[in-house]
Amino acid sequence: MKIENIKFKAKRLDNGEWVEGDLMKESYGARIIEHTSKADNWVAVDPSTVCMFTGLRDRDGKEIWEGDIVHDSYDLCV
Repeated sequence: MKIENIKFKAKRLDNGEWVEGDLMKESYGARIIEHTSKADNWVAVDPSTVCMFTGLRDRDGKEIWEGDIVHDSYDLCV
């Protein structure tokens, strides 16, 4: 995996929505640094929901994240 592909996602504490970016773990929790076109935004997230991008994509180009459930062409769960 290339270094530019390392990214994380987690659920925001304020509204439960997923946010993607760089992870910063702190003694009191975790934050995702969300990179937008206007500015970087620090968002407090639920540490138990943090997952890392695997660097892989499915056949439709959708990113595969740590913890995702993936089915193969034989309908077997991986």
